Amino acid sequence: MSQIHISRDRVEWGPYALEQVNQMLASRQFDPCDLAWTEGMADWLALSQFPGVIIPPPAAVAAPSLQPGQNPAHVVTRIVRAGPAVSYASAYQPGAGIPVTSGAAVTSLIFGILALLICWFPLLGVPMAIVAIVCGHVGRSGIRQSRGTLTGGGMALAGLITGYLAFIIPVTLLIFAFTQIGKLVETVRASQAETTEAFVELRRNFATTLIRQERESMAAEESRDDHMKLIRYKAPDGMMVAYVSTNSKGPERLPALIWLSGGFSNSVMRGMWHPGPPENDQSASSFQDPNLVILYPSMRGGNQNTGVKEGLFGEVEDVGAAVKWLSEQPGVDPKRIYIGGHSTGGTLALLVAETVPGLRAVFSFGPVAQVSDYGQEYLPYKVTDWQESRLRSPMKWMHLITCPTFIMEGTEGNIDSLRQLKRINSNRLLKFYELDGHDHFSGLQPLSRQ
Repeated sequence: MSQIHISRDRVEWGPYALEQVNQMLASRQFDPCDLAWTEGMADWLALSQFPGVIIPPPAAVAAPSLQPGQNPAHVVTRIVRAGPAVSYASAYQPGAGIPVTSGAAVTSLIFGILALLICWFPLLGVPMAIVAIVCGHVGRSGIRQSRGTLTGGGMALAGLITGYLAFIIPVTLLIFAFTQIGKLVETVRASQAETTEAFVELRRNFATTLIRQERESMAAEESRDDHMKLIRYKAPDGMMVAYVSTNSKGPERLPALIWLSGGFSNSVMRGMWHPGPPENDQSASSFQDPNLVILYPSMRGGNQNTGVKEGLFGEVEDVGAAVKWLSEQPGVDPKRIYIGGHSTGGTLALLVAETVPGLRAVFSFGPVAQVSDYGQEYLPYKVTDWQESRLRSPMKWMHLITCPTFIMEGTEGNIDSLRQLKRINSNRLLKFYELDGHDHFSGLQPLSRQ
């Protein structure tokens, strides 16, 4: 038979031949409850259960004779005291020789469960998870090396699993939280920009990503009205067309109004300044006056212009370029340039007011608080992109407006956006007007006249 290894209290001896083991048992060098293992065995066994081992009987103790009148209890006491030096009773007790549970495995399981229960509190859960992981590895390693004297591998594995889960969950949440906090800090810093120049620089350094490339194929035609003419002004993307009224006052410098129409075409057309029906007059005809220059600009992607539509992003720069062109005209007073717009034009008017200094005043009819409110169907960028929408949202930058700005909408129109803008506004230059009984269109003509 193969050589036999003997273990007691995790101390090993041997190997020995079977005859040597039996001799040492007979000489009381080994105890029947000592553990034995030989090559090919899965676990250690008590010597009392090992094949071929002969367990010697306990040493005989001569029973003393009972003298007349002697107390039997005294005799029992003497027998116990005279018993063998090595007691074999433990070798035959239930459970003798059974491996013990690893303390590290138990600790790993307990800490793993507790860490998983309180993983939502990382300051407590993560340290406990680390204890569970360390103890789990220590327990599994000790069990493998014990050759059957230790058990609890399942508990150690469960402790490792719960420990790793309790560690990964809060760490993942913390990473996500720090990411969101970073975005929030960026938003706060951007929204607290002290100057219009800071916002312009922020926009300049941002490259918008478009999911559609849209252009209009309709060219702008020459005007048939003597007081309006077709011109081209220089914008960042190239030359843009516009209609502008002529100055009948000669060298006198007149105030000027840039009118931004609603819709998403970025185009202008001949005769768009002719009055429409009273319930829907988007022509800005009420502003036509010999003492006022009025300009209707097209923008990138419209009227066969260069560039593509950007959903009220690059269009802000185009309108800013139109302001610059007007300010350089000999018949225009550069200190009295106004911006007006309806619907998407009203939203664009607010964005221009937030980026272009030096305007005399802005009139915004029916804007939205956030451009993404128009919906993906009408916008060429991904509206769920937080940064794309943030730079197009008038509500984020109203504190930068430095000129009187009048925001108006009918109570039966897009009134929720007006009220949202009003609710978050802290800029005293902004005034809000709710037009009772009017919708998104009907209040435009009478209020323009007023």
